[in-house]
Order: sequence, then C-alpha cells, then structure tokens
Amino acid sequence: MDELDEREAFLKAIFATPEDDLPRLAYADWLEERGEVRQAEFIRMQCAEPRIITQVFEPVVRLYPLIDEENEFERRSECISVHYTRGFRNVESIRIYSENFSSADSFRKWAIGCYPEIYGAKSIKIGGTISEFAQLQTLMISPCTQSIVSFDFSGFRIEQNRNEESELEGLPDQGYFDRAAITTSCVQHLASMREARRIEVLDLRNNELDNDAARAIVASKHLIRLKSLLIFEGNRLRGRTWQQLLDRYGEDVVQ
Repeated sequence: MDELDEREAFLKAIFATPEDDLPRLAYADWLEERGEVRQAEFIRMQCAEPRIITQVFEPVVRLYPLIDEENEFERRSECISVHYTRGFRNVESIRIYSENFSSADSFRKWAIGCYPEIYGAKSIKIGGTISEFAQLQTLMISPCTQSIVSFDFSGFRIEQNRNEESELEGLPDQGYFDRAAITTSCVQHLASMREARRIEVLDLRNNELDNDAARAIVASKHLIRLKSLLIFEGNRLRGRTWQQLLDRYGEDVVQ
C-alpha cells in the first residue's frame, strides 16, 4: 500500500465513524511519523478538547461573471471563515471545479491534500463544465465521493445589462447567458451508470438540456432513489417528456 492509499484508508475510517476519536488519533500518529507534526498536534488538541471550535481564514478561488461581449468568467481569490472541530472542517457540502477531476489520481491527490472532508460529505456542487465522460466517471467512481448522495450540476444564469451596441440594434433592455455545468450527453451517461443508484438529490437546472437528457433519466435503471429532481428551470423540455418524468418519479420529486 503506497502513501496515498494509506492516507485514504485513514480518512475513510475517520468519516465512517465520525464520533470515534480513535481513527483520528491513529491518523495523527501516522502523520507525526512522516514529519507532519503540526497537523498531528492540531488533531490531538481538538480531540482532547472537543468543545473547542477553531476559526481559520482560508483562501478560496471562486468564479465570477465578466459582463462583456465574450460572456467570460474570472477567478478571484478570497478568504473565508472555516470552523474546525476534532481536526477537520465542519462541512457537509463540498464545492469543486471540474478540472479537479480531470484524472482519477489527480482527483484523489487533490481531495486528500486540499479537502479530506469530502470523504464524509453528503452533498457536492460542481463548478465549471463536465463535458467529457472521463470527468463524470472520475467523479462518480472515485473513492472520495462514495458518501455523496446529493449532486448539484446546476449551471449559471447571469443577467446581462444593455450596452450601447444593443441599444442601437434595438435589443431588449436586458438578457441572460447560461454557463452549463453538464452537457446532455453526460446526463445520458450518468443515467446509465450503476453508481447513480446512490443519488437522492439531482440538480440539473440552467444547463440548456433537451428532451434526450430527460428521456435518459426516465429510462434509467439506476436512478431509483431520487427524492428531488430539479430540471425544469433553464432547460428545453418539450411535449410529453415532462409528463413522463412526473409519471416516473412523481410531482413531489420533479421540479
């Protein structure tokens, strides 16, 4: 077992029994043996005083819309307040960008090094766009994401104000442009994956998806645990497809 596998085994044990300190303390010993003394001491300190919540300001990168003719996005670095208890962040939902899982190994390394809490998270929000099957495979099959049951693939809908050029052309005062988080073909692939059996919440809003995506969901043998399917807003569903979704999952699930 290499070091990456060992770290992953510790994290799985920690989040499989989140109330038990023993896996955390064993991980602290393992970290100290490898020279990561400060992190080991931090875990031990918080386990010894479980009521202590440590506030840390951490840098993050977020996407912001650039309202211009190219409808591009820029990345901005910010600092956010994060709370730690017993050595790990207090999170249930993780936000990651699609480039983080360009390959299986890079995704595992990112998760273990930057966001180990993903091993215990229940919800994930995808930034960027999943347009390749390999990206989706990595996300769904990775050992990092096996506890996740809520997948937010909703795209961006950004309001764009009128400029001088649009005034001259007689265009409306304002409009919108969409930044999809997942393509129709990848939704079809997702619906065919056995790993989709664990999905309880699936958010597909604002992706310009067509009837092919909806039909794949209706026909899926694996999307059997859905409690919430958000798909109407910002997609192009026509004809009987919407009714087929309602017939399959019910009005209390499909929105």
